[in-house]
Amino acid sequence: MDLHPIDLAIIAFYMLITLALGFLVRHRAVQKLESYFLADRSIRWWMLGLSGCSSYIDIGGTMVIIGMMFYVGLKSIWVTHIFWGFFMMAFYMAFQAKYIRR
Repeated sequence: MDLHPIDLAIIAFYMLITLALGFLVRHRAVQKLESYFLADRSIRWWMLGLSGCSSYIDIGGTMVIIGMMFYVGLKSIWVTHIFWGFFMMAFYMAFQAKYIRR
């Protein structure tokens, strides 16, 4: 792979900025582990629920659903439980977030 020097400079600049930001905010991570992972338990329950639901929706799941639709056809909607997934995400958002906040 032959990259132009400008491309390499952009990549190096991005890496340096990312590294600098990591060093700038690392003091927050070493104060308390609970503070770093749970934000001092100050996030509202519905925001925590949305965060949990969004972690279930990733590119891997999307690729599986699209691949299944290509292979099986439209009946794959019932095979992959797309509709059931929406109910599960709503349940997770409504109940799991309040449980985590305890």
